[in-house]
Amino acid sequence: MQNPILIGFMGSGKTTVGRALSKALNQPFKDLDQVIEATLKQSIPSYFEANGEAAFRQVEKELLAQHLSTENVLATGGGTACQIANQELLLKSQRPVVWLKASDATTIHNLSGEDWQKRPILADKSAQDVTNLKASREHFYRKTADVIIQVDQKTPEAIAEEIIQRIS
Repeated sequence: MQNPILIGFMGSGKTTVGRALSKALNQPFKDLDQVIEATLKQSIPSYFEANGEAAFRQVEKELLAQHLSTENVLATGGGTACQIANQELLLKSQRPVVWLKASDATTIHNLSGEDWQKRPILADKSAQDVTNLKASREHFYRKTADVIIQVDQKTPEAIAEEIIQRIS
């Protein structure tokens, strides 16, 4: 079985589910955002502020391409699958792409607190702005995903088990 790639909006649980999935599959786990920060030797918000979104997306694309060929469970950033070049990489990867789909209420709940402020694209945004952004991205996720998993009110372990069943 090929290791899955997790896509979805911020707060859908990609990192948490990815860790549970890697444990269940006994495979390494990579979080693309963490890989980016380690490569850049700075946080995504500070890189974003200094260099802009276009520069960030270029780095993201290059590191996504590198990590698609490695044996790991891969969690992408919330905007990764919304970039045409990244969609092409994901679709050509031959690895199952799993969209973790959360309701608006789950998304807002999961992003509330300090996490909201750590995300440069959410700075000064209202809950309605976030749900509008989420809605604008859903067609990208749908286009790229092989499997859609509704995550609301499920544990990371239950989601991981559902992913394994669906991609086996």
